[in-house]
Amino acid sequence: MDFVNFSIQPGEISLKTTSGKMILTAYSPGIIRIRYTIAAEFLEHQSLMVIEDARTPTETSVRETTDSIFFSTSDLTIQIDRHSLSLGYFDKDGCLITSEPEKGGKTLVPIDVIKSVPIEERKNSIFVGADGLRISDCEFNEIPDRKAYHAKLEFNWVE
Repeated sequence: MDFVNFSIQPGEISLKTTSGKMILTAYSPGIIRIRYTIAAEFLEHQSLMVIEDARTPTETSVRETTDSIFFSTSDLTIQIDRHSLSLGYFDKDGCLITSEPEKGGKTLVPIDVIKSVPIEERKNSIFVGADGLRISDCEFNEIPDRKAYHAKLEFNWVE
């Protein structure tokens, strides 16, 4: 994943890469939301993990070097490596909290979410599912329901 460019809006920085997009949004001086996608655009549906009304206007700053971009609030700084897009998280005193491996610590693998739809009633169909052996009165047809991502995040923790 190679860095292409970035843009700044109040309280937010958007980054474009050769294989996706990333947005860092300050919700308060101590909370920065990070979104990453390999899709063409971010989904517009409401997040079940984030309360949008909790976002408070937060002053942010952006600083660049040849190797990194720094996105900061008064309490946090996130260092974005221009080559691997790995992230480093620093407190207000500049002490490292945690970081991703130098190669980058974000992996998204697209997967199909499958929905099981009953197709025919039968006596005592026996099959093995994720939770073990199951007995059912009907058979199921598995159909793709939607796309999702298998996400993997890696961190190097400071002791």
